[in-house]
Amino acid sequence: TTEGPTKGSEETVTLHTAEVAPGLFMLAWVEKSGMTVTHLMNLDALTVHAFWTYETGDGRIAELHTGTLEPA
Repeated sequence: TTEGPTKGSEETVTLHTAEVAPGLFMLAWVEKSGMTVTHLMNLDALTVHAFWTYETGDGRIAELHTGTLEPA
């Protein structure tokens, strides 16, 4: 983690991956906290959609975020 209250923490997760179409990759994992994370990365268009869920005191929350990738 690079920001926020868990900055500097790390864990090992089981990563599930699939190429769902040419240049389109899905990655998913479950964190120790129960948070689920899924990334859909389009390496041709250099875009990423990130979906995650996590538990709060008021129930489970789901968020969808979009962004762009930059070549190394």
